[in-house]
Amino acid sequence: MTITFEEIEKLATLSKLKISKENQTVIKKRLEDVFELVDQLKHTETCSLEANFDNDHSQRLRNGQKIEKINRDELQNCAPEVLDGFYKVPRVID
Repeated sequence: MTITFEEIEKLATLSKLKISKENQTVIKKRLEDVFELVDQLKHTETCSLEANFDNDHSQRLRNGQKIEKINRDELQNCAPEVLDGFYKVPRVID
């Protein structure tokens, strides 16, 4: 599969990267190598291979024990800031 320089520029824009013209050629070659490898894997015959995992394990379940009620106020005592029973965190905006 081939990739165009326009597609590389679109990928750079979507990922918020600045890629110089010189690096676009290198990236184009590397991406085409990855696509070639994926294409080779698509055509690999795997029907004769046996599964290599043990499926005899069952999921461990916890005991049906009663759990004491969690005291929210006690847990939030160490929090820097709490508002209406919720942890208050700084606003993060890109």
